[in-house]
Amino acid sequence: MLDRRGGELFDTKAPPPVTVPALSCLKVPVVDEGAERREIADKFAEHRTIRAGVECWQAISTVNTFEAWTKIAKSLQVGRNHVLRATGAAGPAGQIYCKAFSAWIDQHGFSGIEKSVRSAALDLVEHLAEIEAWRLTLSEKRRRQLKHPLSNVAAWRKATAQAKSTDLHRAAALAWRRFVSCAKALPANEAALLWQAALSEAQSMTMPTPLQQGRD
Repeated sequence: MLDRRGGELFDTKAPPPVTVPALSCLKVPVVDEGAERREIADKFAEHRTIRAGVECWQAISTVNTFEAWTKIAKSLQVGRNHVLRATGAAGPAGQIYCKAFSAWIDQHGFSGIEKSVRSAALDLVEHLAEIEAWRLTLSEKRRRQLKHPLSNVAAWRKATAQAKSTDLHRAAALAWRRFVSCAKALPANEAALLWQAALSEAQSMTMPTPLQQGRD
């Protein structure tokens, strides 16, 4: 389209659009705000856990309780997990892990805790739900006596081992009673075969073999 201005002709056609090339370097990455908030919340929770543990450790000479040791143990667990992530160690062992964990211990004020106590504290927190459930079966006096991680873990393991032994004995007694009941319900000739097998098995378990007799 032409336009006459001052005796001259001007082309009034609109200029072509300008295309701006896309620059991939200017693209803003998508951020998962929910995951970011959870990560921040987790870090704050870890900080509170460590602070609570430090406070309990500093006051352990005056407030020596199971609850205080539990808070200390949870702090050590946070530190152990942090060191595992930082070092890439497959487990809590090895020179690199031990050196890094020792540095974390010193940095956060737990250097006075002996290695055996740290180990027991980590066992305590790893099995905390089971140990707390076991403690509920004890008298209040006994619970007050069991404060330290070493004593709690040792007593819990002993009680658990005894419980397993008792369970096996109970299971064997029930199985025997059922065997007897079923054998009595069978015809005599079929039951006799079972009784012979049971007797043979019992003798093999209680009587020494010829090789054992020769050694004796």
